[in-house]
Amino acid sequence: MKMKRFLDSRAVFEFLAFWRDGVTATELGQVLGLTREAAQRSVVGPYKKAFPHATVPRGKRTHIAGDAYSLKVSPWRVMDAVNFTSAMQAFAEASNGESPLGVPIEDLANFLDVDNEVERFRELYAAIARRRTVYLDYAAKRGRIQLIFSPHAIVRTPARLHFRGHSVRISEDGSRYIDMVPGRIISSRLGREDEYVGAKDDIEWHTRVPIIAELNPRLGEAARESVMREYQCEDRLTITDVRRAVAEYVVDWLKGRRLRGIADPVWAVARVGTGRRDDR
Repeated sequence: MKMKRFLDSRAVFEFLAFWRDGVTATELGQVLGLTREAAQRSVVGPYKKAFPHATVPRGKRTHIAGDAYSLKVSPWRVMDAVNFTSAMQAFAEASNGESPLGVPIEDLANFLDVDNEVERFRELYAAIARRRTVYLDYAAKRGRIQLIFSPHAIVRTPARLHFRGHSVRISEDGSRYIDMVPGRIISSRLGREDEYVGAKDDIEWHTRVPIIAELNPRLGEAARESVMREYQCEDRLTITDVRRAVAEYVVDWLKGRRLRGIADPVWAVARVGTGRRDDR
């Protein structure tokens, strides 16, 4: 069976044409490591053939005809555009270069580099990719524990990075799905494939819930208007389709959100609504 390329060059073309307000074949070639002629022939031409009404020329640049929801082969979410920009910059800086996107980004999602976290993250990352367990000695918030852990996903919250997975306490019966912070691991070793437990039975992971927040009535009129415009909401904000397993992290962030220079929190109430099973 013919394998599909990891990153479709047509998706890169579409990304640049939309998010950078148009792109030339020369600029596309610089990102993909192609000559202008090769980029035009092997990327731009095939894209236009596949999607004949998706682009519009304006001067020397090709633009996407439509809004983000009209994108065919590239992400439409703002955070996905941020993630791609961050990744391109990270790879460029690692080789002492500059990102060909030409859009600098300063990522404050995690501004601490913890040496211990690198190796632990690497091991858990590999365990997901290879579907293997990890034997852990872990500094939990209620004391030191030993686990057999089967990570199935990485979760990035505003406050931290963690892994979601299935755990079995070595000294006790029973098992459950938990969140594991790599920096808290004391020691670890990779386990076996036949011990691995995937995400299939992680009910909280597959359950989607809404999160409802109400704007703080103590905020001044200007501050309220600012927040409502930022979140495109009225006095109440509803965030839909959040995994139940991560919903409390979103609630914590909402409760802690403040406008700089204003003491009152932005949201007066934030809570998790009734869930539904995700069958998609």
